[in-house]
Amino acid sequence: MKSSDLFLLEKNTQRDLRIDFFRGLALMMILIDHVESILGVSLLSRFTLKSSGFCDAAEVFIFLSGYLYGRVYSRVHQKDGAVACIKKSVRRGFGLYLATLLTLCCCLAISVPFALRNDQIAQQLFLTPLLVVPVESTFYLADLLYTPYGFEILRLYILFFLILIPSLFLLLKWDPVAAWFLSIGLYAAAQYFSWFTIPMAFSEFRSFHFNPFSWQFLFFIGLVLGAKKQRGTTHWDNSRILACFSLVMILMVFYFDIVEPEIVYQILNTKFLNLFQAMIMKQTMAPFRLIHFLAIAFCVNYLTSSKGRFWKSKWASPLVVCGRNSLFVYCLGLVLMYLVVVLVSTFVLGNRWILFFHLLGGGISILLAMAIDHHKRIKHKFMREPTI
Repeated sequence: MKSSDLFLLEKNTQRDLRIDFFRGLALMMILIDHVESILGVSLLSRFTLKSSGFCDAAEVFIFLSGYLYGRVYSRVHQKDGAVACIKKSVRRGFGLYLATLLTLCCCLAISVPFALRNDQIAQQLFLTPLLVVPVESTFYLADLLYTPYGFEILRLYILFFLILIPSLFLLLKWDPVAAWFLSIGLYAAAQYFSWFTIPMAFSEFRSFHFNPFSWQFLFFIGLVLGAKKQRGTTHWDNSRILACFSLVMILMVFYFDIVEPEIVYQILNTKFLNLFQAMIMKQTMAPFRLIHFLAIAFCVNYLTSSKGRFWKSKWASPLVVCGRNSLFVYCLGLVLMYLVVVLVSTFVLGNRWILFFHLLGGGISILLAMAIDHHKRIKHKFMREPTI
């Protein structure tokens, strides 16, 4: 590769701090939503994304991860070829698997002793199978066909990185039309056939909570946009027509879901109401949910600039650092969530304690991310220094 090509490649792959910022924000929202959903309260979750429409922080995290995958793996593909892409993706998948098992062990060590004496904790964290049939459930834990509460996104990521997304990515490089047809086909099949998913053990859904064949489409859309951004070929992101359409969509959803939700039930009878609920289902990333999220993503991209000063400010820095070290922060968030649920349920703590734990958990997550970031900078500086 020529030196001019290398310079262009480095210039095109400069990190967009908006991606890290919104991934960090999504991580904080996920921690809040998980804790309050289990405990049955609505404190800070009233201000998270899930309370303003059909989507929540999970969509943000999956989409932005797909975008980064497209940028990073396009660079690897350009420099080292398809085989290097597969190796890198598989390594990442196994790394995610090991991180998931380690996090799972920590969460079980925190919660199982208390769940043995408190059925409420066992039910809240979905630990009952582990207590009733420990040998069989441990076997399913190893291959992640059964996991306690909160591990759905990690499980989805492992499947993506090991099998699904590398295939779609390489197909996109060879034949973009075929890649789109395959991704859309998987998404459509998951919407139409309820059995088109991966069966789970001991689950109330008996399937992946996030159907991988439907959620891959959101990841794939982010991947395509990231790959195009890597090549510098995106021109649609400044379209005023799309911006107006997206804004109208967001306002409509906000009005009918938040301001006047009764109107939907009055207009739709039972038959159409069931159809509407199916169109916003989270498990299958239903069409209305997908469109609503993409409208939000487009508006945010349209109204902000990657060159803005805010992303480098001290106010944005904590979330940027969290987003840059998302795996560590997400795993820590799961451990903290299990600890909070155990403490609140065991000692019957009130809402003030839950708010305190939110602030403490967010602070610990930021400190961990900053420590990891500092370690990476020192390691990078040390590796760049000349040796004697």
